Amino acid sequence: MPALGPVFRHEMIAAGRKTRYFWIRALVGAAMLAVLALIYAGVSAYEQSTLSIRTLAEITSAFYTSAAWLTMGAVLAVTPVVAAGAIATERERRTIEYLFATDLSNAEIVLDKLLARLLTVGKIVLAAAPVLAIFRLLGGVPGELLLAHAALLATTGALVASYALLTGAYHERARDAAQRAISGTVAFLILPGFLLAAGAFLSPVQRPWVVWLSEWVLQPVTWFLLLINPVAAMIQGGGLLGGNLGVDFDSSVVFKTCGAQLGVTAVLLAVAVATVRRTHLAAAGAPGHAKKAAGKKGAAASATRSPYELRPVLWKEMYAASLPKKRGAAIRHRVGVGVLVIAIAATLVGVIASGYLFGGRVDFEDYMLVACGLATAVGSVVVLAMGARAAGLVSYERERETWLSLLTTPLTGAEIVAGKMGGNFYNFRWGLAGAVAIPLTALIYSPVAIPAALGFALSLGIVSLAATAVGLAASLRIGSSIKAVGVTIAIMLAISAVYPVLLGMLTGILTRSDLLFELFGLPAVAPVLLAVPMLLAAEGPPDDEILFAYAGGTLFYVALGAAVTAANIRHFDRICGRATRANPAAASRPPSGPDQRPDQRPDATGATTPAPA
Repeated sequence: MPALGPVFRHEMIAAGRKTRYFWIRALVGAAMLAVLALIYAGVSAYEQSTLSIRTLAEITSAFYTSAAWLTMGAVLAVTPVVAAGAIATERERRTIEYLFATDLSNAEIVLDKLLARLLTVGKIVLAAAPVLAIFRLLGGVPGELLLAHAALLATTGALVASYALLTGAYHERARDAAQRAISGTVAFLILPGFLLAAGAFLSPVQRPWVVWLSEWVLQPVTWFLLLINPVAAMIQGGGLLGGNLGVDFDSSVVFKTCGAQLGVTAVLLAVAVATVRRTHLAAAGAPGHAKKAAGKKGAAASATRSPYELRPVLWKEMYAASLPKKRGAAIRHRVGVGVLVIAIAATLVGVIASGYLFGGRVDFEDYMLVACGLATAVGSVVVLAMGARAAGLVSYERERETWLSLLTTPLTGAEIVAGKMGGNFYNFRWGLAGAVAIPLTALIYSPVAIPAALGFALSLGIVSLAATAVGLAASLRIGSSIKAVGVTIAIMLAISAVYPVLLGMLTGILTRSDLLFELFGLPAVAPVLLAVPMLLAAEGPPDDEILFAYAGGTLFYVALGAAVTAANIRHFDRICGRATRANPAAASRPPSGPDQRPDQRPDATGATTPAPA
């Protein structure tokens, strides 16, 4: 079997023709150069004369720490979007049958696509290599540390890409595959924290079943997830969280993680190779599945949907969301949701149980702080997932060639946009309700949990509205679902993470004060907006800066959601290329040729008059 076959060559030629990858690489290199310049200016501002060797080492250490986290974040953010559509796009375009009709084996198809997508991500990360070569001249970072980090980036990319590719093999739409790949990656990163918290709170309990559950289930799963978690490896072995570079570096931790990730990658690829053809053929051989599924839940869907005549787009989105999933997809969905619910419930129950075991009850403040962390994490994941799904609401219609049919109806742009956005909220109704239910469980301690949960629900709704509007805007303007999802995720992360960090670094250099960051940077951080109502209930009125950030963030995301939604409605007809009701000249132009009625003809003004007998 050739290592690099025709599928690999085709993927690389197609990727080379896409200009967006060129611009992404250019932006990555420019961002790394800007970070280096900001760190250099910030450290050198405190030196009155020539920089000392120690100062140069501090600059190098600070830049390497920033570069390590940025490159790892880029791999974790870009790889699911790039790799999820490798097989899902082929299924969506109905071109995968041509691959199956050739003499290519499953392994050749899967491995060629994986290598091509990994090389695409690797070229994006390598765009930072010239900047890394600059800071290497300053010294202070051992070469072994750079090699270990490069190896960790490679194995992490392979692990995430193999999971995303396997996810795409089980989904017929690239939009759904990208959404599941992103959600799974985020869960893979944050789940160890939940399990550690649950284990810490359950450890004092000496009941036999609790001890068995902790020793034989919770601890092995937590240990395994920490072993393959790249963030944990960077913290434990790389000295990248308050440690000293070169002193706290432990290569054994990093390379154990690399080996474990390669082992999991091999298992995922083996499953993908074994099931990619069978999964598609099984789905293609059951064309009546949708009709059967619709018949099973037809009554339930009709009881919840709005009348078709009033809001047809919303009805369509709600009806699609009410259809049951295939058996395998339903099992995977329920298992994933069940693991998340169990982890959250175990953490909250562990907080309550630990209070009784130590001779007293845990007070409301301690419980609300734990609930605040859980609700903020779950709410942030739901917001990103809503934006990712909204990014495919229109582009998927184009890919299925149903968009033109929708545009030929008398529905206005406002009705279509409102229906799509409402359907997106309906699809995530249980995720939003579950996130709000986490702080509401604090009612066992105090009724103050009610206003805290209401404030959190309001903040979550505002941020979700903005994410949905941004995703829908990308979907209207970008033809591919995968591209729209990637752009939406990039915009949301840039607003809530990249922009505040860069602004904080810049204000620290120019003013040596946090005032500018507190005024214009902190309000954009969505997790802060979600956490403040619960912190306010737990600890009382926080600092004025936090209250200002909450007020400013609320206004910012309200303005963002309203402005983007208004722009989507205002420019809908122009973007879609159809006539507006305000200017119906194009729509009311009399037909010509065989479509013109024989008893009418246009006069000089364009109006039709009866033809003479």
